[in-house]
Amino acid sequence: MIVILILTLLCYKVIIYVTRPIPYFLVNLNSLHQNVVFTSNDIYFVNGIAYDFYSIGELDSRSKPGLQWKTFPLPNEHIPANIIPWTPHGHQRKKQISIDFSNHSETSTTGLAFVDHIYIAGSRNLTDRRANIKRMMAQHQINDYEWRTKWSPDNCYASENREEIYRKINLKKKYSLNLKKQRRCAITMEHIDIWHDIVKRNSSLSLILEDDAVFVPHFREKFDRTIHTAIRTNALKIKGSTSCTDEKIRLHENTKEWFKQDPVIFIGSCLGKYDSTFTKNLKDAQPILSTHKAHPSRCSHAYLLTACSAKALLRQIAARRNPFLQADFLLHFLIDTSPTLQSFWLDPPIAYQGNHIADLDGIPSFHRTVY
Repeated sequence: MIVILILTLLCYKVIIYVTRPIPYFLVNLNSLHQNVVFTSNDIYFVNGIAYDFYSIGELDSRSKPGLQWKTFPLPNEHIPANIIPWTPHGHQRKKQISIDFSNHSETSTTGLAFVDHIYIAGSRNLTDRRANIKRMMAQHQINDYEWRTKWSPDNCYASENREEIYRKINLKKKYSLNLKKQRRCAITMEHIDIWHDIVKRNSSLSLILEDDAVFVPHFREKFDRTIHTAIRTNALKIKGSTSCTDEKIRLHENTKEWFKQDPVIFIGSCLGKYDSTFTKNLKDAQPILSTHKAHPSRCSHAYLLTACSAKALLRQIAARRNPFLQADFLLHFLIDTSPTLQSFWLDPPIAYQGNHIADLDGIPSFHRTVY
């Protein structure tokens, strides 16, 4: 009887643990949206801002980012004694990292630290998305961005463009486009053309967005903190093409290599993807960067490339014949197989996709599949 009782209690505890509810908070977003439930899985888009579980305390537009963001310090920032600047996990902590930011030029016309170009890929017909992007950029005082809208489902299907598409993707064979592939071809080609342009301009750092990207509160400050942290920890080197990694190093699929790599930094997230070490059930969770070579992509709506990273993507396209893949999966495939590319994730993310959130602003095209 005693054994049965013990086993019963253990089973009961397991059930309680497994079924324990996810932490949640009731929040008043504004006069129209009261007692809104927030869990670690929820994102609400209202008044041009994407509020997630990690920005509940930033609902007041006059507030600052949560104190946990000071672990991603800005240069010469006063840090409280109880806050330790973040460093990578594991063996990386053993390496002393000291970066003199005076050797790096932060001057940028875009308004974002070290970013010399911002690209927005999308469709010229989605005027509601264009208007929303313009509104968000103005809110965050981000300037000097450019639209990429050359491709559409119609001209992706046009016979006169087949050779260019075939060549730039290095397709395995001539292909026929069904309606789904026509839609996806357009956004994929915009990304590939952007990579070519980054190499042509020898961009130090470029931000690539899709036209359904939405930003969290204080996006600009959180972005700048992330970039300074990536530089401070040597994940990111702002030196143009002269800092490219020798492809002879051959990064293996499970590598956590932090220093000798060409970075692709995903500042957005989709499908609820987080690094396993991120404390996602804490609303004041400390921000982290993490490496993801084997399973690299976190969708293509918000990521950063250097000229070296863009060269490595194009080099990998040329290395073998490729299947036709939409941009999300093409990035995944190229980073995974590249000898030098390393994927970095930012948690919590600072950008989301409009069709993956609760859109309380009512952007019409967020509610239908367009790519």
